[in-house]
Amino acid sequence: MEILWLIIGFIIGLLVAWFYLDARYKRQSAEREAELLQNSRQAEAALERERDAHNTAKQRITELESQHTELETQHTLSREETASLTAELKTSQEKLQQAEAAGGASRDLQERLRQRDGQIKQLEADLAECRAKAASAASAPATGAAGGTTPAYAASPPASSAPAAGTAGGTTPAYAATAPASGGGDDLTKIKGIGQVLKGKLNRLGITTFKQIAEFTEADIERVNAELDFPGRIERERWVEQARDFVRR
Repeated sequence: MEILWLIIGFIIGLLVAWFYLDARYKRQSAEREAELLQNSRQAEAALERERDAHNTAKQRITELESQHTELETQHTLSREETASLTAELKTSQEKLQQAEAAGGASRDLQERLRQRDGQIKQLEADLAECRAKAASAASAPATGAAGGTTPAYAASPPASSAPAAGTAGGTTPAYAATAPASGGGDDLTKIKGIGQVLKGKLNRLGITTFKQIAEFTEADIERVNAELDFPGRIERERWVEQARDFVRR
């Protein structure tokens, strides 16, 4: 009987242990399932985040590729514009060189025109002088005219008894001190405003060099203007300054 109760007790203990272990196993299984479910949800959330990040990265890559394409297009356009600007710059430089060459030619032409203007003015002055001489000669009585009129040259005193040409009361002008020896002299027609006629008059006054004209005083200028019968011409045409330039050369 005791063995029977022992066996029954043993069986009951086994059942109790089995129920306890089964409940514990079910509880642990439920905890593991809950943990696995939570891990699965976390993994799904992480996967979703990674998927979003992947989509964002793909979109960013697409945008970068689009920007790269635009940059390549702009770079191509920039190279074309650079080539066009280089060609335009080269053309502009060639035009500038041509313009500079044309400007040099224009300056030469202007200088020639100024020289021609000076020559024309000189010729006009000489022409006016010749006309004045012709009018004076036409108004003077002819040599040996009827009525016993004395010729003009007869009324003039001999050269030996008259003061030197261009002097006042026999005073020697300043330029006479620098007069060169006989046969020496400069080409005074190089001074703008002096032609062959005026050169002859100046030579007769004893003025044959640039140095003499460069050293003109106010009195000399007034005296020579009066002798040439062209008041103010020396100052107007700047003979003294031109002569000084020739002397310095």
